[in-house]
Amino acid sequence: MLSLMYNGIQYAMSYVYPKKTAKDTDEEINEVISRIELANETNTDRTEKKEEALNEEGCYYKTGSITEIFTDYILIDDSYTYEKIDDSTNNLKVGDKIHYLLYLRNPNAKPKVRKIICVIDDSWNNENINVKNDVHTYMTSRNIVAKVTKREGRIAIVEPNNIRVDLSKVRSEFIPLIGDWLMLDCLVELSNESEDWMGEILEINEIKPLRSQLNCGVISKYNPENKVGVINKDIIFYKRLCGMGYIPHVGDKVVTESIESDQGQYKWRSLTVTPLIQAPNKFIKPTTSNIPSVLDTELLKNKYGIVIDDELKFNLGIGEEGTLEVSIRNNASYAHLLQNGSFVPQKTPSQLSLVSPINTRISTVVNPSESVTYTFKCKALFVGTSEEQFIFNFKDFKITRVFHININTKNISQKFNSASIQQKKEKINLPDLNELIETTCIPGVRPSKPPAFIKIRNGIFKIPRYIWNMVFDIMQNKLSQTEREIVIGDQIPCLQRDLSFETYKNRFHILLYLEEIALILCLQTYDMKSAILRRCGDYLTLEVPGLAEKRPSLMIGDKVIVSFQWNNFKENSKYEGFIHKVKSTEIFLKFNQKFHYEYSGEDCQVSFKISSASLQRCHNAVNLALNRLGPDFLFPTQVVQKEPQFYLEEYENEEKPIDMRVRHNESISSNSSSSSITSVSDTSNNTVKRSPRISVAERLTNIKSVESSFKKTTSCTRTKMNPNFEMNLTKCANDGKTNNATISRTPNESITQINDELKPYIIQIKKRKLNWFNKKLNYYQKEAVRNIILGLARPLPYVIFGPPGTGKTVTICETILQILTIIPESRLLVATPSNSSANLITERLLDSNILKPGDLVRLIAYHCLNSNIIPEELLPYCATAKLAEEGTDNQFYHHKNGVKLNCTMSVLGRHRITIGTCNMLGILHNMGFPRGHFSHILVDEAGQATEPEIMIPLNFIHSNHGQVILAGDPMQLGPVVQSQLASFFGLGVSFLSRLLQQFPYQRDPEGFETLYDPRLVTKLVMNYRSLPEILHLSNTLFYESELQPQLSSKNSEEAKLLEMMRAELPKKEGSPPAIIFHGVNGENYQDSESPSWYNPEEAAQVYLYLLKLYKYGLEPDDIGIITPYYKQVMQIRDLLLELHLKLPKISTVEGFQGQERKVIIISAVRSCNTLVDDDVKHSLGFIASPNRLNVAITRARALLIILGNPKLLVLDPYWRSILTYCTDCGGYTGCNFLLS
Repeated sequence: MLSLMYNGIQYAMSYVYPKKTAKDTDEEINEVISRIELANETNTDRTEKKEEALNEEGCYYKTGSITEIFTDYILIDDSYTYEKIDDSTNNLKVGDKIHYLLYLRNPNAKPKVRKIICVIDDSWNNENINVKNDVHTYMTSRNIVAKVTKREGRIAIVEPNNIRVDLSKVRSEFIPLIGDWLMLDCLVELSNESEDWMGEILEINEIKPLRSQLNCGVISKYNPENKVGVINKDIIFYKRLCGMGYIPHVGDKVVTESIESDQGQYKWRSLTVTPLIQAPNKFIKPTTSNIPSVLDTELLKNKYGIVIDDELKFNLGIGEEGTLEVSIRNNASYAHLLQNGSFVPQKTPSQLSLVSPINTRISTVVNPSESVTYTFKCKALFVGTSEEQFIFNFKDFKITRVFHININTKNISQKFNSASIQQKKEKINLPDLNELIETTCIPGVRPSKPPAFIKIRNGIFKIPRYIWNMVFDIMQNKLSQTEREIVIGDQIPCLQRDLSFETYKNRFHILLYLEEIALILCLQTYDMKSAILRRCGDYLTLEVPGLAEKRPSLMIGDKVIVSFQWNNFKENSKYEGFIHKVKSTEIFLKFNQKFHYEYSGEDCQVSFKISSASLQRCHNAVNLALNRLGPDFLFPTQVVQKEPQFYLEEYENEEKPIDMRVRHNESISSNSSSSSITSVSDTSNNTVKRSPRISVAERLTNIKSVESSFKKTTSCTRTKMNPNFEMNLTKCANDGKTNNATISRTPNESITQINDELKPYIIQIKKRKLNWFNKKLNYYQKEAVRNIILGLARPLPYVIFGPPGTGKTVTICETILQILTIIPESRLLVATPSNSSANLITERLLDSNILKPGDLVRLIAYHCLNSNIIPEELLPYCATAKLAEEGTDNQFYHHKNGVKLNCTMSVLGRHRITIGTCNMLGILHNMGFPRGHFSHILVDEAGQATEPEIMIPLNFIHSNHGQVILAGDPMQLGPVVQSQLASFFGLGVSFLSRLLQQFPYQRDPEGFETLYDPRLVTKLVMNYRSLPEILHLSNTLFYESELQPQLSSKNSEEAKLLEMMRAELPKKEGSPPAIIFHGVNGENYQDSESPSWYNPEEAAQVYLYLLKLYKYGLEPDDIGIITPYYKQVMQIRDLLLELHLKLPKISTVEGFQGQERKVIIISAVRSCNTLVDDDVKHSLGFIASPNRLNVAITRARALLIILGNPKLLVLDPYWRSILTYCTDCGGYTGCNFLLS
């Protein structure tokens, strides 16, 4: 123990005083150790004098003395601690003789003081108190029905008896509010003095709702001001508990989980509210007319002998003009007076004008058998169909006519009008199941030969036959997605049960099997019935249609099975080949050597097989997680607080932001604001500053001065939270001296109880100077780093909740550098779901200029070597791993591009930082890296990884002394899951999202000033990306209006760009609209055997907008085009290439995750409401996908343009909110649309 202490003190000395000689340091350390030994001897003497230790479970009434009084607890008889939970103990002082209740839960635990009954002197009223000395009673578990009457931070006060429930110390699955009825699972004293034998409540283990229900309902009331509503006239709900992105409206159908709660006239309170996303069914007719509902059909009728032409149609190309004459004939026997005519006002710009008569205010007499002609002109402004109305006002009546305007794209591209565009139904061709499962082939040559000796092999997880049969049955029966979910749930009961530690293993194995089946079937759609292989050196090459667009997405190592309908080879064999290279349009294969020799260009059949290595690692990780991480990590229900890892002192003075909540006032220009999310290389000085030299012996022996100085430098401003722990979030200057961030808390059984005489020494050893590498971090980013280093809730994962544009990656980089510096024994594993995000974090770390060669290694797969996946500047830091056991196969060498190939465990295991994708890091387990080898696991973009995938790196942590940090945004894209069944049953929910949806990670505005428990979560709220008007939309829909815009709507570069383009944007008072919804009433089309859609009218409108943007000097890199369908990506790309227009980035939503552009154009594509169920079936588009919608609307810095059919999209509750916002802000244009 002393040697460990010696090393710790020696490190602390070297950290603070690097120039001190070894002799001086040893003398001071020896002096410290001698004092510690003396303190230990004193403690031993006290222990021997104590009465016999308690060794039987139960309650004890004892008499003793107060030894010491601390901020949060009282020490009794030098042995027992009593937490100060209220003001009743304020008058106590050291030396007071007291009577108290003590209980022992089990013989191995430390006894706890439940209550100080009285002080045995004249200052307390003891007349009615029966003092029991050394009385022993028993305990039992009991459920108590209670009602929440008050909330004080994290304390819930419940009746009966004003019981105080500390939410930081109980297990719970929800945040209780005033009025909720609860069932308390308690440990109570058995007392024969009570009628119900219940004495003192000793501990509350868990709280549950007294009653709960799950049902469907209709919103009957909703107040957008206080954000409170009612479901079915008897269930009250709050907006913050609604599903993400959902703004309630009266009449919406929802699914709600509610609990019994007294809320005035309402007896139930919702815990969750989710809108029912229903595809329009056969009872909803497609909207074919845009006539507002206020128009009486009587107005459309001819009357009193007046007949007006009613076939009023314009069919023009974009930019063209056309005229139309409208005849007004009087067939009556008497004259009529036509007083005037006028267009019906509309919010969007009109495409019609009246040519003649010029002055409609002059009345015209229409005699019997005579006619009057009105001439109208149409200038084609908007692609698609629209309607406008004109009213003819006669003296005693009115007649209205509707002009139907169709603006096509024939003058832009003839391609859109070709006969190839037609709607086709999807065809399903199922392969033979036996052949799919048990294909026997002549083996081919793998890209890399598997080693004979692997230290740890993964298990073999083969898809069970019964799961194959189930999937094939539901596909052959052509069941709908909902019917499929019901059938699978009935046949596999564990999928219908809630995810728990008991169901964890079976559930995720089945979900991974379903995902593997979906991947296999998806790849089968690219099978080729007729193909010819071509020789190219040692390879046979195959041209694959769609390969350039990653459809299919083939990788090195995937299999290709070749067979022949008319076989020239023996016994009608099948031949297995492996992909060795992937080029833009073809793949390079190697088969059995005999096949290469005998093949001479015969026509063959080709099928593709995925490599299951990634899924096998996920299966393996699920099994390991149960044993290595355990239930408390996978399913946390409470925080067991630990002592801080370090006590931090900072150099810079910093003030906490005045308002922790959202502020919509103007902030700073983009030139200055964007700097906070730049690379960590923005440092003015990378040299670690040193504090003035003070003798270690002096600092450690002068206990009183240390404590007093420690308290003086502590800020009095604290975060509102459970009084049992207080965290200083603000630092203030103290006479020009160093600032400190300290923690004061009450010790409990989870913390290693150290002798109070030793504590000051330990605190001094654990003090660290915190010098920010990135000087431009904001308050919330720094708070995340501080809380991670303190590590009060470890081993529970710490979450950096990083909404778009808030500098999440910068925060992760600062965290890595601080851990590397402050904790010299640390070894970090940094994981991401994708290579692109792994590259980004590697680049940011290297840009900091803090790391030296050898500090970091970027672990990559072999297939990355011959592709452009890895940027050239990162290659010297990259390495591939060799699976062979150490010493059995030495093939290490440097590639010509600098990559270290075939690295063994001894080479890879010594780097301080290892970075790779979650899946790639699984190879470290096979190489034999033990649990605990890495001290810190950090996962960036954690919301994009499936739970089994993220468990691959997390399994390397030791839950007793490791730390996990997850960074991501659960409101953005989740994991990419091919199987809709697996996604529905939970594979599409990331570990990060699951944590944030459950206690104790849940948002609790009443319990925390920061809204989340700062021991577990920091939410970054300062947005440096978008103008306030753009940010407000996603902020309201997804982020509880907590994000704070940092770009000025007047002075920023983005605002100036918007002002420059004012003439091309809808007219609006004040600043031009930064977000535009352009209504396009077009047609969507679908090719055969593909669920993907495209919309030629929207593609043409994209082209027209690009012309305007380029006219104002924007470059392709300034613009992004997002569409949810791959076919629309190709449609827009082909059109722009045909018209010789420079291409900006055009991609689906997934391609823009983590990116930004000055201008974003979104093409929603869908225009037919009878086909929306296809979107729900295939999870395409934005329908029923708020995450994808959030990503799309948060990429723009200055201007967001949305193209879509408003009459369809308004049926979706999320799109309805966007349409309402754009209309209210004056940002709607395009086809006529009336929002009811």
